[in-house]
Amino acid sequence: MFKIISLLGLILLLFSIEVNAVTGEFFEYNGTMRAGTGHNSKGGGMTCFSNPDTGNLFRMGNECDIYSENIFVAKFLKDKSDKDKFFKSQIRLVYKNENSDRDWSQVQEGQNTGSQFVMREAFVQGGRFDDSAVTYWAGKRFYREQDIWMNDSWYMDISGFGGGVEDIKIGDATLNLAYFRKNDTVTETATNTDIGNTGINHYDLRIRNIKTELIGEFVTWLGYAKTADRKNLTSGAEYEGFGGYVAGILNRNNFANGFNHLILIYSTGLLQGQNLDGGYQYLKGSDDLKKAKEASRITFADQIMYKLASNLDLNLAATYEKRDDGAETYNITDVYSLGMTSLYSFTDHYQLLFQAGHSIVDPDGASQRSLTRFTLAPQVAVGGFWGRPVIRVFYAKTFWNRENRGRVQSSGPYASETSGANMGIQGDVWF
Repeated sequence: MFKIISLLGLILLLFSIEVNAVTGEFFEYNGTMRAGTGHNSKGGGMTCFSNPDTGNLFRMGNECDIYSENIFVAKFLKDKSDKDKFFKSQIRLVYKNENSDRDWSQVQEGQNTGSQFVMREAFVQGGRFDDSAVTYWAGKRFYREQDIWMNDSWYMDISGFGGGVEDIKIGDATLNLAYFRKNDTVTETATNTDIGNTGINHYDLRIRNIKTELIGEFVTWLGYAKTADRKNLTSGAEYEGFGGYVAGILNRNNFANGFNHLILIYSTGLLQGQNLDGGYQYLKGSDDLKKAKEASRITFADQIMYKLASNLDLNLAATYEKRDDGAETYNITDVYSLGMTSLYSFTDHYQLLFQAGHSIVDPDGASQRSLTRFTLAPQVAVGGFWGRPVIRVFYAKTFWNRENRGRVQSSGPYASETSGANMGIQGDVWF
């Protein structure tokens, strides 16, 4: 407990020093937060329901945690426009509590209270020096292109530790190069090897701001990742390094009453999951290694925003993934989802939100697993679909088929059920 208190005290002290050293217009505080509480249809605490292997699709009324991001930016050379030179540091401290019904959320050594403090970003960035548009960065940061708001998911996401060069002009477009390293600190081969600490080296290339007259702008993405051969110095076991590729394209198209964001990604091997979270500790010559090398994924995602009337907004999201796990048989899993959110504004501040969605997981050699959710949420807001803060009450009803029984919830009050519901209240803000 003393260690945790000391750590938090040190963080607050560092923030205090930075605020005092970089004040006024040279310091920024930004963030996002959602917090609330509620109960399930049986009278117990909120129970989240998701189709396994899909994430938290159609998330409204299905967020059982408290989550906040606190972003501290110190500017050492302040830019007055996007052409001025600048230097800044950014720290993003995230707090998450899985038990949203606790009135005292603490991090306590030796106890699982559900609370976590995590440093998601800590990097330095600067550039546009000597009449050049080029910028530079190093540290730990989010490195991603586009989210699907309804599903709380990000695409073209290789966030982590690294560094890079951005905004190299190619006509109106920009070339962006980055290197990322993810060290293995968990498995038994992490440090006791003939190469030292094992991990993934990732090399990333993106061309942003490819503008067209008819269909908006594009971002293209190419990535390559590799692990090295290594030998465990204790057991003598040999692990073979392998690699993987990813290629993607994003189109952002704005039109009079809304926008369309379209994403297409293909990935293989080590980057099959399209991030740096994949497993890579495979014995040389093993069947698991062969599968990992042959694995691949195709991802399609589309998000449409459209204003149907002055007081009626519509948000649509469709996703599809074809996942190949590399096995010789029963290797393909197709994952589909379709969701919609509508917002009716009675006045500038009184609104009614409705969200509905359906997802299917269809694995080779097994039955389809499906899940459907409907959520109704009256809310008061600062105004507009994207306006925050918001305070809402919600009722969310979720259904799943028999093949998902015992999977949506493996234990607990809904393990043998095919439906469940949550009702509660939530505050939501970003700034």
